[in-house]
Amino acid sequence: MQAVYCKVNENPLRKLKGDKKMRVYIASVYGRRHGLSDEECEVNTMKAIGIGRELIKRGHKPFIPHLFHWVHLHWSESPDETIYFNLVAEWIQFCDALLVGEIPPWKNSGVQREIDMAYDLKIPVYWDIEQVPNYL
Repeated sequence: MQAVYCKVNENPLRKLKGDKKMRVYIASVYGRRHGLSDEECEVNTMKAIGIGRELIKRGHKPFIPHLFHWVHLHWSESPDETIYFNLVAEWIQFCDALLVGEIPPWKNSGVQREIDMAYDLKIPVYWDIEQVPNYL
């Protein structure tokens, strides 16, 4: 099978010229790796969904990595958290900004690693949703 290539201006991940709406990665506490229960992780997932809804109301396109909670839940052969982190963190490079929802109290959090990745990629980091421009 031959690979199909597209021209740079046909890349579906590239923003259209003049499009101010941002793809925003939501970095917020999840907690399975630090011993939180499924119920606690679901609460954190719902908080992240709420942040995503606010971004949509501002005209943006959120990426909510917490939605993988539903992939993991009740899956006995589910991979460990490192695999999930690498799976979702890869999407940071395709986002225009990162919004920090909540920083967990424990050290070495995935949130801090996501923030560090955004800084390394020169992607703007917003610490409050009020900092994110409103395009609606």
